[in-house]
Amino acid sequence: VVQHRAARHRRGSRRLYAKRNHSESAAAARHALTMSANQDEEEDQERLANFHAQALLKSNQYKQAAAAEEARRRELRSATEGEGISITAGMHDHQSGGGGGGGGLGAGGGPQATAAAAAAAASAAAA
Repeated sequence: VVQHRAARHRRGSRRLYAKRNHSESAAAARHALTMSANQDEEEDQERLANFHAQALLKSNQYKQAAAAEEARRRELRSATEGEGISITAGMHDHQSGGGGGGGGLGAGGGPQATAAAAAAAASAAAA
């Protein structure tokens, strides 16, 4: 009987130790998980920041390209204008008097209008 009790005690203590070890290892595993999750989140943030920087860089490049294109168009326009003859007057001639409204757009108006004016100037130069 005494031997049996000792065996039961040993088994109980072993179970206790096993439980404690398990809980410790579980805590360590949880800690490792949260650490890796935090690291993943930091990496994700970094990746996102890099992506945004790349996108910004690209958009800036596009803007620069658009600005260069606009400058080229302006250069073309000033070259076709020559001695202060406005492109709109040239457009009136080019479109045989019918393009009055379009001519007005070339002087004012947005980037589409300037693009149209540049295209008209190019076609006028070609003609």
